[in-house]
Amino acid sequence: MALKSRSSIKSFNLNNLANAFIGLSPRDRIFALGFVALGIVLILFLPLSIATGKIRSLEKEIEGSQGKFRDVLVKVKEYNQIQTSLSQLEAQFGSDFVSLTTQIENIANEAGIKESIKSLKESPTREGDLFETRSANLDLKGIDINKLVDFIYKVENNSKTLMRFHKFIVKTKYSNRTLLDVQCEIATYRLIE
Repeated sequence: MALKSRSSIKSFNLNNLANAFIGLSPRDRIFALGFVALGIVLILFLPLSIATGKIRSLEKEIEGSQGKFRDVLVKVKEYNQIQTSLSQLEAQFGSDFVSLTTQIENIANEAGIKESIKSLKESPTREGDLFETRSANLDLKGIDINKLVDFIYKVENNSKTLMRFHKFIVKTKYSNRTLLDVQCEIATYRLIE
């Protein structure tokens, strides 16, 4: 069989093909030319269409990957911002307690109300699940409202230590209604490690 296929390939040449084409009727020639043209178009167009389809799918995949990459960059930026905020909070919580009464006295001195302090006593440390709380009870007598507001702002926005008011009682002085008597509890926190 191999010999027969070789002999049929040898007998196939362009002269035989041209003679066979000339021997066709005009209608059959048009069909033959149409089939040949269709074959050439398929041979050229099919690989090109497959290649362009693959290129389009790769372009879409690249665009999707670029979008995902942008999302990752946004998440990394958010992570860095959160990490910075966390380090600032950890610095405020700190690992060592500084004397709370000393800090309060310093802030009172800055606010100009140190002379209004009647008493300042530190309470025992309370432990929670995540942090320890230390607090101090402060009694102020005969303080002006503007100085009190300044003191509250300086305590709540202290950059060295996180401090918050837990209890806050304000009464007007009987002898002078423009002056106030204040009892408050100020707390600070430390992370438990």
